[in-house]
Amino acid sequence: MTQEHEIENFIKVFFDKIGWDDLTITVNKENLNLNVSVKVYEAKHLIGVAGRNLLALEYILHILINKKFSCNNFLRLDINDYRREKEKQIRELARAAAQKVSQTKTEVMLSPMSSIERKIVHTELSSRPDVVTESEGDTFQRRVVVKPYP
Repeated sequence: MTQEHEIENFIKVFFDKIGWDDLTITVNKENLNLNVSVKVYEAKHLIGVAGRNLLALEYILHILINKKFSCNNFLRLDINDYRREKEKQIRELARAAAQKVSQTKTEVMLSPMSSIERKIVHTELSSRPDVVTESEGDTFQRRVVVKPYP
């Protein structure tokens, strides 16, 4: 049995113990990255408000898997493609903000975001020659500001 299958079984047992037994789990390992996709009928409690439960589950699984399998993998958990869709929305938001900045020549301040979400915006707009991005603010109020290129 490959390590991916062992990890997949471990995750199934984990979810079973917390009361979620009717789900499908797929684990893909790329270098030191473990991409875990979970499909479940009713996901709202697993995802939580703004994905907070998803992040907590990801953190717990990361610690448990790295300890059990004596590895140092980065674990990325996605439930019912919530993260994939969220990233798609953030990229669209970034492009729309850049378009507005390009047309109006005034900066656009986006809503507060997590560091991962801010990185998506910075990466999405990094190849645009007409705008620059900066992160501003502290802790939970940190946000991306899209500005016209000087």
